[in-house]
Amino acid sequence: MNETEPGALAVGFHLGTTAGAHWPELIQVADPGEFLFCGEAPQEMQQAAVGMGLDATFAPNVFGFTRN
Repeated sequence: MNETEPGALAVGFHLGTTAGAHWPELIQVADPGEFLFCGEAPQEMQQAAVGMGLDATFAPNVFGFTRN
């Protein structure tokens, strides 16, 4: 586990619970556009984003930087 994983897991949890519950209402009044997830996104986060139907792009190596 790296230092970003707990935060990413929290975002995944949020997408799958609170945000997911309000998503249908939000897309009736707004177009949220594309979501770009930079860096390594845990599987839980990816599943939550895809499960919500987000226009999600996962870019683990974006901008040419890697985390050691």
